[in-house]
Amino acid sequence: MTGIYTSTINIYNFYVNVELTQAGLASYSIIKSVDAIFFSCYYAFFEYYTAILLYTGTVSDIGKLGYNLVHNLGKIYDLIAELIYRCMDWDT
Repeated sequence: MTGIYTSTINIYNFYVNVELTQAGLASYSIIKSVDAIFFSCYYAFFEYYTAILLYTGTVSDIGKLGYNLVHNLGKIYDLIAELIYRCMDWDT
């Protein structure tokens, strides 16, 4: 943001002083700074879109849900056992 602000002020001063080469280079600097921001936002949108498609595909397919449940049974068992042990020894 600081680079964009500085370049914008420089562009104005270059055009006032009719230094067109320097104005072009400062304009390039602004475009270079803004391009990274726009590309990141654009790319993030498609990453979220892909993630949403994967999650909805998993939720809508009973086979994938079953696989995920069986694959995580060990973790589920451990968490339930931990819950039971904690509830049994509630005072500590």
